Amino acid sequence: MYAQVDIIPVLSDNYCYAVHARDRSAVALVDPGETQSVMRFLSARRIIPTEIWLTHKHSDHIAGAVPLAQRYGIPVRAPSEVPDLEVRCFQTGEGDRFPFGPTTVEVREVVGHTRGHVVYFVEDIIFSGDALFLGGCGRLFEGTAAEMYESLERVFGTVPDNVRLYCGHEYAEKNLRFALEIEPDNPRVRAQYNYIKGLRAEGRPSVPGEMGRERQTNPFLRTRDRKLIESLKVRKKMETAPGLETFAALRSLRDRY
Repeated sequence: MYAQVDIIPVLSDNYCYAVHARDRSAVALVDPGETQSVMRFLSARRIIPTEIWLTHKHSDHIAGAVPLAQRYGIPVRAPSEVPDLEVRCFQTGEGDRFPFGPTTVEVREVVGHTRGHVVYFVEDIIFSGDALFLGGCGRLFEGTAAEMYESLERVFGTVPDNVRLYCGHEYAEKNLRFALEIEPDNPRVRAQYNYIKGLRAEGRPSVPGEMGRERQTNPFLRTRDRKLIESLKVRKKMETAPGLETFAALRSLRDRY
C-alpha cells in the first residue's frame, strides 16, 4: 500500500506534493515552488502541513518554502546548496535518515542538475525533483555528464520495479516524443508515449511513474541497451560505447530537442 500523495500543480509545469504519513501524524510539502496555489489547495482540503522538503536550490522549487514555513510554523529540510532561508531549517545530504510518522525517510544525493541535489525515498515512493523525470533526466547546469550518469546508476539502479516516481516537472510527453525519435520502432516506448499523451489530453498528470516502466522506456536508464545504441548510430550517426558515452550523447541531443 502506497502512502497518500496529493499532486499540486504550480507555475507553468512544476509539481509540488503533499505526502501524508501512514498514521496521519505528519504531512510534508515537497518543493513548493509557489505560495498562493499551494495554500489554496491546502485550505480547500483542510490539510495542515508539518514540514517542508526541498530537493534543490532552483527558485521554481523553493519560492514558496519561506512563506509556507512562516504561515504554518513548520521546519524545512533542504540540501546545503539551498541559500539561508531564515526559517528553522535542517540540512539534508547523502545517506541522511529522518522519521516521518511511523516510517523513515532516506535522503540520497544526485549530482548533475545542481551540485547538491537530493532525492527523498519514502518507503516505496521517490520524490526525485529535477534529477529523474518520467522518460528523461535533468539538464546539467552544475554537474558533468559523468557525475549525473554515476548518480543515476548509484541511486536508482537497484530500486525495485514497483517503486513510484514523483518528479518535479510535467515533461513526460516531450521526453517520450524524444525517446521515440531515437527509437521509433520500440513498442514499449511507443505504448508509454501513447499512454502519457492520453493522460495529458484529459488534463491529468503523468505522475506517478513506476521504476519498472522507466527502466523499459526512459533512454537515460537504458544506456547499455544494444538496440538503443544501434539506433543512435543509424538515426543520429553517433557511435557510442555503452554507458557513459551513450548517456552523454543522449543528453546532448535532448538539450537541443
